[in-house]
Amino acid sequence: MPFNKNISVNGYGIFVTKNRRLKIKPILKPMLIVMKKTCIVISIFFVLNLILFFGCGHSASGRVTGVVLLDGKPLGNAAITFYPAEAGSPAVGMTDASGRYELAVSHSVKGAVPGKYKVTISTEQSERPDYSTKETKIIPAIPESVPKKLTDQNTTDLIKEIKSGTQKIDFAITSEPKTNETKIDENK
Repeated sequence: MPFNKNISVNGYGIFVTKNRRLKIKPILKPMLIVMKKTCIVISIFFVLNLILFFGCGHSASGRVTGVVLLDGKPLGNAAITFYPAEAGSPAVGMTDASGRYELAVSHSVKGAVPGKYKVTISTEQSERPDYSTKETKIIPAIPESVPKKLTDQNTTDLIKEIKSGTQKIDFAITSEPKTNETKIDENK
């Protein structure tokens, strides 16, 4: 509502002059100062959260690749997991048909944080649906071919140390000896 040729009021107590200079009513100045300080505090809080979220984790600086052999042959489709001796996230990898793997701490971060690790290796997979075709088929379960003690974090004796930089850590494991579980009852 113009009450003067050169000045108009926009309803919030702010005057706009003809030469586009703002004149603020004295009652609004303390409110604008509080709003300005609030914006600064919120901005600082946001930046600190970003720093904490992205900057306080450990980066994976040890790049690890290797080969897993079972009885001298490449072990394909095996999950290999490096559990840190101290607190932290495990690094995981999956072997290909030639037994090769590469560790990663997430889908986008390859490698692992330097330190000591307990290592587990497992080939066991439960029965699951196959959605790669139009007809849903069931993929049968795959039994474990690795010795049981190497599949559990609490019983494994595989301990490795990851250092900064690129390194190769290979595993040559042997399967458990087959035992004859069929017992013959001599009383018959």
